[in-house]
Amino acid sequence: MKQNNGEFTLKDLWDFMISKIWVIVIFAIVGGFSVYTYAKSHNSITYSVTTSLFVESLSETDGVKTSNVSVSKQRVPLYMEIIHSNRDFHLEILNCLDEEERQKYGFSISEDRLSASLSKMSSMIRTEQSGDLEMFYVHVTAPTEECALRISKIIRDLALEEDPKQNAVYKNIGAPSTISCVDSPRTNGASASQNPKVSLVVGALAGALLAIFALWLYSALDNRIHNQRDLELNFDTPVLGVIPKVSVDSISNAAYLENARRGDDE
Repeated sequence: MKQNNGEFTLKDLWDFMISKIWVIVIFAIVGGFSVYTYAKSHNSITYSVTTSLFVESLSETDGVKTSNVSVSKQRVPLYMEIIHSNRDFHLEILNCLDEEERQKYGFSISEDRLSASLSKMSSMIRTEQSGDLEMFYVHVTAPTEECALRISKIIRDLALEEDPKQNAVYKNIGAPSTISCVDSPRTNGASASQNPKVSLVVGALAGALLAIFALWLYSALDNRIHNQRDLELNFDTPVLGVIPKVSVDSISNAAYLENARRGDDE
């Protein structure tokens, strides 16, 4: 018995893949189609709307009011945090929506669903500071452009309200600054959570790799002798001859032709 050193070259891999090419192609097609179909059915479109707000703090000296840039910059992170995560502020947003709008956008102010609605509102709002300036951005993302625009406009109107007793943005801040709108809510466009074309390619590659691995594993576990090469790899005894694979029909045809030839000779 010849000892196999277990070496597996790239040529062996290539020959193995070529011999099973149709199985690999079928797996690739099935995998690509399956992942593409899943991505297509579970793909969600979201719309983003951005509002730019400016914070200004005034200081008074000898009756003259001047803008205090340092204080304004310090207040920006505070206002951003309130707009992004303050539950009182988010509740005011919900109260600004009428009942029909809340149902359309998937919100509720009922006691059993209020907490979920506030969490959903918080996940839709994102704030971003504009460098070292006193300006910051409010981004609202929603499944529909209408919903994103409506909530963005409510946030802008609430932020511009300067009555500390009525507005959750100001009422917990001593000597509040003034917020002004630099740019009204504007739509940034729509984005998809998944790209079906990319999913198709990934699925096809995954299917092909799975087929190659499964075929290789099956081949590695199969210790039967299938061809002359298997004999040469596993035994030191030289192969002196090979019995060709002949079908029964070809044998019958050959015998018929041989009998016919003999008849003609006689």
